[in-house]
Amino acid sequence: MKYIKAFFYFWYDFIVCDAWEVAASVLIALALLFVGGRLLRGGIAAARRLRTP
Repeated sequence: MKYIKAFFYFWYDFIVCDAWEVAASVLIALALLFVGGRLLRGGIAAARRLRTP
């Protein structure tokens, strides 16, 4: 278990502590893509329901 914690701590320290702006930008971009995909998928499904008799 200590090796797993050390592995994740290394990546956290490498990504967040060295370039936290880049890490925050990537997380924001992923969140926006997720929300946009959910909205788009819901919009397409709603449009299909309106079109079909």
